[in-house]
Amino acid sequence: MEQEKKLCQGKATIAYNNLLGYKKGEDGNPVVIDSEAEVVKFIYNNYLAGDSMTVIKNKLEQNQMQTKKGNIKWTNGAIRTILKNEKYVGDVIMQKTYVVDCISKRLKLIMVNCRSIG
Repeated sequence: MEQEKKLCQGKATIAYNNLLGYKKGEDGNPVVIDSEAEVVKFIYNNYLAGDSMTVIKNKLEQNQMQTKKGNIKWTNGAIRTILKNEKYVGDVIMQKTYVVDCISKRLKLIMVNCRSIG
């Protein structure tokens, strides 16, 4: 019930350790890390300009831009993950599913009625 209450209040659980450009602030809300945010903007700007992920990868490495873990070697998969990440795109839907059966890995969509939680 506590988790549902947080969802209704719009409080998301975010894994900051892999989220380039953000860290968890003292109040628990995201805080922008300017140097990392520039890398994210660089990726999106180049993608929107028509560059392939391989071209973006090469540009990132040529400019010595670092990954979240501090590496200067990039993969197409890492770039694709950033481009599809709902936190950058603005499509975050919290607590979408839960596992009904861990053996079959069957998922069920969660529908939270915030009015009944109060």
